[in-house]
Amino acid sequence: MIPLSENCMSKSTQNNVEKDLTASINDAEDRLKDANSINFAKMDFDWRGGRFRATSDVDAMGRPGISLSGRLGRLFFTAEMPAMRQLALAKLCRVNSGVDGRYEVNRSGAIKFSNRTATSTLVTGHDLVEAITIIILDADSHLRDVCELIRPEVIWTAKSL
Repeated sequence: MIPLSENCMSKSTQNNVEKDLTASINDAEDRLKDANSINFAKMDFDWRGGRFRATSDVDAMGRPGISLSGRLGRLFFTAEMPAMRQLALAKLCRVNSGVDGRYEVNRSGAIKFSNRTATSTLVTGHDLVEAITIIILDADSHLRDVCELIRPEVIWTAKSL
């Protein structure tokens, strides 16, 4: 701890400041320990303009794993950008055959990416964040390629209206 100068305050004031500072540091350390011990099994996040949800769960066969799904955006309408629509559809067909996961396009042109990664146990908290980071970084090259060819997912909130 850096000693406080006796020239700028009395010894009593200095002791009070040091006690307050020590209490604040201890409180911050306790909060960090609490945050690291939280065992959440689900998280939502944004990546490359899409909205994702990751969940550590057990599948129908009783096997643990991480399910990742994301709404990436939608295809451009033919009237908007026909060439981009065709490029995106071609890219989705090529990418779907070579990735760990899959892309789906619904009737309105919305594109969803999903992935299931097997794990040896349920993964929670900090370990879940690490696992998701690895999964997303592994998928990033094809996610980037697809997202460059579609209209991004727009998430409206009361604040943005």
